Amino acid sequence: MADAETIRTTVRRRPTLGERAGVARAAMASAVGAATSALSLSPLLRWRHGRRAVDTLVILPRDLRGADPAFYSELLEGQICLAGTVVVFGDGSPFDDDPADEAALLELHGFGWIRHLGAQAEDQDACLAAGELVDDWIARYGTRRDHLAWSPAVVARRALSWMAHAGVILAEAEPEAYDRFMRSLGDHLVHLAGCWSTGRDGVDRLLAVIARVAGDVCVEGRESFLARSCADLSKELDRQIDDDGCHVSRNPDAIIEVLLDLLPVQHCMRARDLPVPPAIQDAIARAMPMLRFLRLGRGLVRFNGADGWQLDALASVLAQDPGTGEDDFDEPGPDFRSGYARLAAGETVVVADVGKAPPPQFGALAHAGTLSFELAVSGELVVVNCGAPTFGPRGAARGTSSHSTLELGDRSSATLAEAAALLRVAGGPPLVGHGRVVAGGGNDPNGAAVLDAWHEGYLESLGLVHTRRLALAADGSALEGFDRLSGPRDSTVRFRTDQPFAIRFHLATNVMIAGGPWADAVDLVLANGQRWRLDVTGAMLSLDASRRYGSSGVSEGLQVVLRGTTFGESEVRWRLHRRD
Repeated sequence: MADAETIRTTVRRRPTLGERAGVARAAMASAVGAATSALSLSPLLRWRHGRRAVDTLVILPRDLRGADPAFYSELLEGQICLAGTVVVFGDGSPFDDDPADEAALLELHGFGWIRHLGAQAEDQDACLAAGELVDDWIARYGTRRDHLAWSPAVVARRALSWMAHAGVILAEAEPEAYDRFMRSLGDHLVHLAGCWSTGRDGVDRLLAVIARVAGDVCVEGRESFLARSCADLSKELDRQIDDDGCHVSRNPDAIIEVLLDLLPVQHCMRARDLPVPPAIQDAIARAMPMLRFLRLGRGLVRFNGADGWQLDALASVLAQDPGTGEDDFDEPGPDFRSGYARLAAGETVVVADVGKAPPPQFGALAHAGTLSFELAVSGELVVVNCGAPTFGPRGAARGTSSHSTLELGDRSSATLAEAAALLRVAGGPPLVGHGRVVAGGGNDPNGAAVLDAWHEGYLESLGLVHTRRLALAADGSALEGFDRLSGPRDSTVRFRTDQPFAIRFHLATNVMIAGGPWADAVDLVLANGQRWRLDVTGAMLSLDASRRYGSSGVSEGLQVVLRGTTFGESEVRWRLHRRD
């Protein structure tokens, strides 16, 4: 087996003129927004956003995120885990020193972790600890506007968390601490009203405006600001949630993140008999079916930044679905939504990425996984992508070699653009240079659902187009694949030196190798005992090491790799079929 370190990252390059123009527009909009925000929050105009102190929370939004019952005991031991980093503070306060890791720092000041104490509401000491920690933060950072704790997304997460768990935070609070909390919460809402639009574009900006609306709904006396905040939220939802219900970043996990905060706001509005803007209802109505469309097994597919492990969050969101529940995706032929294709037959489901990378300002987490697919049988994952680390560097996970698709010439099908402006606007190097992606499909005479797609990710660098056909049998017992490398429009290309290619099938952790591997076949045994075989023609089959990325870190796995070389035109046929 090849060592797992052979999984490569994407090649980096400078952005094109068109890409730089798009980033320049986004950067200009950000600069204008920052200037407008600074003016809006000046002493002269700050009054327009309401009082800096609030009197009463008339309703508390529900926190749909799961709680860790072990968090409180860890807190008592003088350490907590934030963003994958253990923060040790001993007998002091978690706020004595800022964590060196920025992700941990932002999570600490966002107070999303307060929900773990909220789960201990019956414990008087836990409630007391929650109130003391919030009061400690207010004393240290309540007026430090130059600190990262006051960036829009962090303020939004803190405000939402404080409102959701105010019952626990204030349960044991003295009158003075109660007043300090209410004044600080009011200050948060005024700050968000003036600066929400200056946050990083994407989910962070949506979070900021959702928190702003939540404050106007939940705090007595802020109802007069609700029309304006709802109008801003409606515009952001229309801009960021596409017609199919996917987030513009094409990251499946982003849909969950948005709904985890948006659904409680909708519930609060209904509970207070306040009208829910149509844009909010429509966004939720679009996003819920998209989540089901991208669900494979108990989680979501691992494309474009998703790690596939938000199982509890996905279940929590889908449990709030006001619709009829399951959507029917078992119609003949592939179903296309937001650059993803889904094929379903019998007990087998296939989801493939047949879309282009998102716009650069939304592409910091996008992956070079064009034409990759994931497959599940009877709800058990079989073929997957490697996912994405929740924390830490993501480069290797973004490369084509970390996906179940064809890699040509030991390089990725798209590149990471390195430019200071891009990093500032997107928060990381976005994916660029992927070329066109075209997909279609239907049914063959035998009733198999057929997906036909091709992409130009290797056209500029090597002059070749990758074409992939997936055909799922009508009873779901077999998936036939056809991968072809050729010149554009079937033109002839001849290399002086053959280029290597590798077609990868990253296996789920519950899949075992039963027979082989032989040069042209391997047997796979699924967790439910089913035995499947992968046959190949036109390449040599081998087993390599693989990796799985997620919230728990990196784990080792296996992949089946079909290797060969091409002189400019090659075809590989493979068939994954049930044997019992």
